[in-house]
Amino acid sequence: MDLEIAKQKFIEFTSEIKSEDLCDFINWITESDEFSFKESSDIVLESIAEDIRGAVPFEAVLPSESIYIPTTGRNADCTKDVTIHVDNFLFTDDYLDDMVEQGKFSRNYCTACGSRDTKPLTFVSHSASPSTLKFIFKKAFPDLSNKTVVDIGSRLGPILYGAHLYTSCPRIIGIEINRDLCEIQKGIIEKYAMKERVSVINDDVNNCSNVLMSADVVVMNNVFEFFADTCRVLELWKFIISTVRGPNKLLLTIPSLEESFEPLGMTSLMDSWVESEVFLPKDDVEVDGDDIVDVHLYKLK
Repeated sequence: MDLEIAKQKFIEFTSEIKSEDLCDFINWITESDEFSFKESSDIVLESIAEDIRGAVPFEAVLPSESIYIPTTGRNADCTKDVTIHVDNFLFTDDYLDDMVEQGKFSRNYCTACGSRDTKPLTFVSHSASPSTLKFIFKKAFPDLSNKTVVDIGSRLGPILYGAHLYTSCPRIIGIEINRDLCEIQKGIIEKYAMKERVSVINDDVNNCSNVLMSADVVVMNNVFEFFADTCRVLELWKFIISTVRGPNKLLLTIPSLEESFEPLGMTSLMDSWVESEVFLPKDDVEVDGDDIVDVHLYKLK
């Protein structure tokens, strides 16, 4: 049933309800647990994800990108033959479950062809899921109405879209080195009328010190580990530490700084950079705990 027919049928149906009961009926629809109405922002995010799914390969890694397999840390086992890059913004668990039921996707691989000797595949995402975006911008961050948010390594842009849809932040900037990814983001920003508040810079983050210094909030979602070798990752982190500083600045990372720094031998640098970690309400019943366990927010010195 298309929208116009649904509207007409709803009007016809409600016209038969007694006038003294109509108000109670509408209240029941909007408040009852039997209905689940999504926020308009959630619907827009779903629409954006649908647009991008049709523009990128399934794994959301473009031919113009180079992927590096980490040699240390928790992702050192992400070998090419058992690892799938599944973008959590484009493919939620429910979406993947539907694909599994349709036989279009598998969560396991066979360790001996033709047998039932299977193991779970390793999944890696380079984007935050819709529920994580909602948690970040509605629960984790304070009021952003007069702030500047910068996302380092914005890729497909979900952090930018989430900041636009869930906050009144007036200045939202993505920094992305890959030109093809920037074109995808710019297309979404144009289509969904976000360009008054959202912009994307196609450049190496090392060339964006002025932008980083102007930021009130910096977001780094799994930004370097799979996209540069260890020596380059060290250089990038040292640049970030020297540039993103100030007692009023917030840094949100996925995963934690400790987890990113430990394999690089950089943990000792945190004391001179981080004032404290901000407590986040990760037991929020509205959000899947598995989605937000790696979200960390820091006050900087």
